[in-house]
Amino acid sequence: MTYEEKLDIIRTCLTARFEDVRDREDLNRGQLFVFHNGRHSWQLNFDRFYIEEFPYPDQLSALIENRIVPEIQANLGMRLEVGRDGSITTVIKNP
Repeated sequence: MTYEEKLDIIRTCLTARFEDVRDREDLNRGQLFVFHNGRHSWQLNFDRFYIEEFPYPDQLSALIENRIVPEIQANLGMRLEVGRDGSITTVIKNP
């Protein structure tokens, strides 16, 4: 599965739960998604290598739904960073 196909899966999962999902590649941080639910907005940053090297692309949507979306919902208005190793860090969002 290509990098772009994996990004499409992530976009689809986020769009199912949130509004106005946009993304761009940040040269320093990797793929950055920005979205909201009408009340709160978030930033979700994936390390590029995490997406490229994700070993089970058929399980990517389940990972987004079962692990990342709950983290997003538990951290209103924050920026979440998914590291190269899959670890999730929550930080105060850039203004």
